[in-house]
Amino acid sequence: MRILFIQSILDQETELRVLLALIALFGVGSVFTLLITLIKRQLKINMVLLKKEYEAQIENAVLNFVFNNNEETIADFIQNPNAKKILFQKLAIKYCIVLHQNYSGTIQDKVLDFLTRTHLIEYSRKKLHATFWKHKIEAIRDLSTLKDRNSIALIQEALTNLNQKIAIEAIIALIKFNGIAAVTHLKKFNIIIDEWSQALILSVIKNNKVPYDNQIEVLRNSKNKSLQVLATRIIKFYN
Repeated sequence: MRILFIQSILDQETELRVLLALIALFGVGSVFTLLITLIKRQLKINMVLLKKEYEAQIENAVLNFVFNNNEETIADFIQNPNAKKILFQKLAIKYCIVLHQNYSGTIQDKVLDFLTRTHLIEYSRKKLHATFWKHKIEAIRDLSTLKDRNSIALIQEALTNLNQKIAIEAIIALIKFNGIAAVTHLKKFNIIIDEWSQALILSVIKNNKVPYDNQIEVLRNSKNKSLQVLATRIIKFYN
């Protein structure tokens, strides 16, 4: 009887210890979760503040060069210790693209000149060699939007990419550069232009008001049926 009583007490103590251990473990877990949440929140706040700081530096430099013709801005920008950081370069390219799209003529030329002389344009050119397909497409779009003709040869290389999305994006960029005659480049490759891709190409031709070029008519005799259809649709669009 006595033994059973002692055993009961021991069992209760064990249960209590287990319970206390679980409570302690839960408490530690809750504190740990709270700390992680606070750290993540602070990191996000720090990132927002950092972006604002970078954007202010970028805006000041770009506008000073583009609108005030301040040549010293180029050297100051290159010497900026942040200029070699990926986030800074990404934000700078984004800002310049928006500025480029909002203006025309001389201002666009100045924006591209800024990117070239500060070597920021190399950020997008290097992305053409990225392994991730979305980065390649982003680079093609950025360079064609900025009308960087020195990147045409690099973009043409993307026509041979096995990823059709990249190849189509390359032909769209080349249309922006060289007109619809660029579509004839496709006859060299055994690529099937699906309905969605054809719609994209026609949309670019329409939105960019690309003038007609009778070179497109050679694709009517292509052995590639999808190219025949695309050529017919393009010709029909102009008639």
